[in-house]
Amino acid sequence: MEIAIGQKTSDALKEKGLIVDRVPQTFNSDGLIEELKKESLEKVNILIPTAKKARNKLIKNLEGLGANVTRVDLYETNRPQDVKLEVKNNDTVIFMSPSSAEFFFESKLYSNQPIHAICIGDTTKNKVSHYLKNNIISSEKETIESKMTCILNRLGKETS
Repeated sequence: MEIAIGQKTSDALKEKGLIVDRVPQTFNSDGLIEELKKESLEKVNILIPTAKKARNKLIKNLEGLGANVTRVDLYETNRPQDVKLEVKNNDTVIFMSPSSAEFFFESKLYSNQPIHAICIGDTTKNKVSHYLKNNIISSEKETIESKMTCILNRLGKETS
C-alpha cells in the first residue's frame, strides 16, 4: 500500500509512475496516523524517507501500531550564513517548517521586532510560539494554496 501525506506529493509520485492508494484528509503526520489506524500494520514494513531533523512522532506511532519502520534521512536543513536582509517592524514572515522558524528566530534577522508569522501547520505554529506570542496565523490546511489564502487575508485581499 502506498500512502502520500498530501495531494501534491501524490501527484509528484504519479509523475514518476508510482500510484498512491490514498491520501489522508489532514496533510500531516497526525492525519496519516489516523488513516493508518484503520489498517492492520502488524509486521508491515514501512519506509520513511525524511529530513535528518524530522521528529520521530510518526515512527513511534507506526511502531505502536505494530509496523516495522525504517527511517532514511535523505536531506538536511542547514542554517544560512550571512543573509543580507532587514526584517522591519510588522513585516510578514512565512514559515514552511519548524526548522525554518528555529533558524529565523535564532538568526540576526530577528531582534524582537514585532512581526506577523504565517505557519504551514500546527507543528510549525507550535515552534513559532516558542519565540513569538502574538500575530501567529496558521493555514487551515498544510498546503501552499491554504498558505496563500492566509497571506492574501493578511494583506486584506479577497480570495475566490
